[in-house]
Amino acid sequence: MPIGVSRSGASREANSAGVRNIIAELIRENWEQIQALFSQALSMIRDAMQARTVLRHKGRLIRFKADQTTASGSRQSGPS
Repeated sequence: MPIGVSRSGASREANSAGVRNIIAELIRENWEQIQALFSQALSMIRDAMQARTVLRHKGRLIRFKADQTTASGSRQSGPS
């Protein structure tokens, strides 16, 4: 349902000094939580990049690294 605001009008309002001040204040008030969440996100990404998958094939365990590439160059899990 349209609300009767043009894109240019909405953009102008969103980029106004008042809105920027509101965003800056929210960041200042929540800076420690923002830092903690960002740190947690980086840690999770680092853990995912170091992930290993282990499969059993014909009685043997095969270990895969999450960041290996295939011969075709596409990024997939492959044997380590």
